[in-house]
Amino acid sequence: MADSLRNRLWNLLYSFLWDRRERNARGPVRLSDRQRTSLEEDIWDGVVKQPLYELYEEYTTPVYQIRKWFFKTEWYRVYDLLEFVSTWFESQVGSPTSLSKASSDLLTAEGSGYRFVGNRIEPIVGDAEISAIEDAVGEGDWPWEVHLATALDHLGKRPEPDLRNCVKEAISAVEAIAQEKAGKRRATLGDAVKVLERQRQLHPALKKALAELYGYSSDGDGIRHALVDEPNLTLDLARFQLVVCSAFVNLLKAAPAASAGSAAGPGSTASGARAR
Repeated sequence: MADSLRNRLWNLLYSFLWDRRERNARGPVRLSDRQRTSLEEDIWDGVVKQPLYELYEEYTTPVYQIRKWFFKTEWYRVYDLLEFVSTWFESQVGSPTSLSKASSDLLTAEGSGYRFVGNRIEPIVGDAEISAIEDAVGEGDWPWEVHLATALDHLGKRPEPDLRNCVKEAISAVEAIAQEKAGKRRATLGDAVKVLERQRQLHPALKKALAELYGYSSDGDGIRHALVDEPNLTLDLARFQLVVCSAFVNLLKAAPAASAGSAAGPGSTASGARAR
């Protein structure tokens, strides 16, 4: 991480959380003193992972201690902090903030290869790609949304992404929604898309594209690891797989389910999705 990017990210974080003079200018969240203390302690415990008493050492303040850590820690832990703060606000304050948008704008300006996708910082920089993934992940209630959220976790794993499992979870998301729409919970993706084609919910050309996509990472019995273990599985290929699978999920969302009785509802793990 370039010094200029680290400096500007700190300035942004400070202006949002601690600099009272900047509140009206930047329009960040308004925290009570109690909320700010809670956030500082949660950062120290959940991100810095050091004893809380160190946060209140004599002649220092929590913001000073956090700042000292911020400027000496590994680059990827800076992103961990930004993710943590964004998620904290959503869960504790109950309303989204403009921090993630401002951070993404700054990352763009500084030429970083990372952007916020929801509350995650991912190695994805295209606005259209981000939009496709966010639409497909939704609220994370349905099995395919869980698979895509897990794929995002693998892609954004730092310092090194888990490319193989990103690909695995992305194609599993397509399989899960195809099973849902075909009304066949245990079908392979190939069998499910045949049903969708017969029901005229899927164009033959798209059926072929899905088959080719599935063939890249799977066989009839499930995920096949031989191909994705190869060293030519790059970040670009894994990102492509995630974006394309997200686009297919968005396409199949519009298709009616085969029957109301055969559909697996939110939170179901019938399609093999893991509970979060």
